Amino acid sequence: MTSVSTSEVTDANEFADPSKDLSQIEDELHITDWPSSCSFSNYICGENETRSCFKNFYEVGDAIKPVIVCEHTTSFQGEDNFLRGIKWSPCGNQLLTCSNDKRLRVFNYFHDCNKPDEALKLQSETREGDLIFDFAWYPCMNTPDPATCCYASTCRDNPIHLWDSMSGELRATYRAFNQMDELVAACSLSFDWNGAKIFCGFERIVRVFDVSRPGRDFETRPTCFEKEGQTGLISCFAFNPSIAHMYACGSYSKSVSVYDDSTGEMLYLLLGHQGGLTHLKFSQDGSKLFSGGRKDPEILCWDVRKPGKILMTMKRKVFTNQRMYFDTDCKDRTLITGNHDGKVSIWDLNEANTLPTDVEPILPLVRQFDAHEDNVNSISCHPVHQVVATGSGQRHFNVTLESSDEEEDDRMKCDNSLRLWTLQEVAS
Repeated sequence: MTSVSTSEVTDANEFADPSKDLSQIEDELHITDWPSSCSFSNYICGENETRSCFKNFYEVGDAIKPVIVCEHTTSFQGEDNFLRGIKWSPCGNQLLTCSNDKRLRVFNYFHDCNKPDEALKLQSETREGDLIFDFAWYPCMNTPDPATCCYASTCRDNPIHLWDSMSGELRATYRAFNQMDELVAACSLSFDWNGAKIFCGFERIVRVFDVSRPGRDFETRPTCFEKEGQTGLISCFAFNPSIAHMYACGSYSKSVSVYDDSTGEMLYLLLGHQGGLTHLKFSQDGSKLFSGGRKDPEILCWDVRKPGKILMTMKRKVFTNQRMYFDTDCKDRTLITGNHDGKVSIWDLNEANTLPTDVEPILPLVRQFDAHEDNVNSISCHPVHQVVATGSGQRHFNVTLESSDEEEDDRMKCDNSLRLWTLQEVAS
């Protein structure tokens, strides 16, 4: 195991050799390529089809004008019924939302709809038993194949549930128990790269379920041994799309760890965040890992081939303990995130090569626009079309203390809404 901070690498193991490329790392970890049947590019567009729809998409800067495609608020009525997360399905035909009313809603998306108000239509709605902690799509989901149309969720004091996205019916239940044989709820969850396993995060432990075997059978993988390793609640996961057996775990202890799934061994530990981790994402080529945390104004980009090296830092406004999502477009050209003040920020990842190496590599913001009147906690980029989904809202408290008129004006409005955007190129 290698412990890594932002200032130094304490153990320069073979994996940290900067001369190695990803193919060499794959060989050393005995990693094979994805089977074509589970490849995202083949699964979405077809084996011989090109992604021409991405041409001129996400051209950042002043040449882009954000335009609202549609807005949905009727499912999120009430001051406390704010969005807690939104995720496009891998095939892009459905959008999954999580809200504070303990409900998961699946919307069908009609890209070629002539009426913008009808672009989203509610397909199914599921109510969980308590506050929802996390949710995830089955990675090989494709609407023409009903058997693949499902997602998993975890909530307080309940087991992991596998739901049918078409009907909203419960398909399977996965139960985790502690050493006292008591049911424990997962703080986070994620399918692995091919959907065969469900990884669930707990205090200093990752429990792994076989999707084909519902029940209480699971594999236990401790993340900390004798106070060494990754401590705290495991709060988020990310699986490397190019190195199939590599995955990362984020923790509320402000740490990120990268593991080898085939052996369960921790490859290295990354430190440098100011708040507990709430979201992780690998780049499509597998060479970069993006991480963000709660009450943490920075999104960090780590170099997978050089553990401890921060390639770039992106600044945002985060003043809440909510999960604050971010996303990248399918070609990894831009990174998009929301802010506490209702704005959406966009960075051009190609500009990372121009950053100075002798100072902190802060990536300059290239575009920002007003998206909502409340905290934008959810961002999800469509896997095929030029559409970005945003969700907003947060818990508001009634303050009875005297305040000035200016403070009243500055107080954020309650805006619990789901919006779809296109970033259109402005003619010169």
